[in-house]
Amino acid sequence: MESSGWPRFPEPAYYAFAMPAPANFSSAAVAPAAAHWVPSMGEFLLPYEAVRASADPRATLLDYFQS
Repeated sequence: MESSGWPRFPEPAYYAFAMPAPANFSSAAVAPAAAHWVPSMGEFLLPYEAVRASADPRATLLDYFQS
């Protein structure tokens, strides 16, 4: 059986990171609520399923990119 994703986060997701990361980057406010900081990866992730299942996927994704 094949799996998708990466062992540390085995589902499809949108991601955002900064290199080098600014001070307090990991505690930045991010939207929508399903988006979160993943310390082991050093980036914010928004699961694809959260976008797909939202009432307005385009607006959900735009909120993430703008936050």
